[in-house]
Amino acid sequence: LTFALCGVLERMQTQDLVRKGPLVDYAKLSLFTLGGMLFTNWSLAHISYTTRIVFKSSKVIPVMIVGMIMQGRRYSKLEYVSVLMLVAGIVLFTL
Repeated sequence: LTFALCGVLERMQTQDLVRKGPLVDYAKLSLFTLGGMLFTNWSLAHISYTTRIVFKSSKVIPVMIVGMIMQGRRYSKLEYVSVLMLVAGIVLFTL
């Protein structure tokens, strides 16, 4: 509901009120997103809270790897250092 409200407000502000894709595509995307969230929460329910937090916060690492392999993205050294510091800080905090 929050995403929908933010989307409507953004479209009103930018005067972009015409939908670009068919409504069926938006419905499919919504169902896939909902399913992904449900399966993620379901799978994480079987591990401890601390492990869950570490895995969720480390999600940026596989996202960067997939971005490099599949999309050919390049990241700066600062971005790599930022990610490592983020993950290390969360790991140290949750220990």
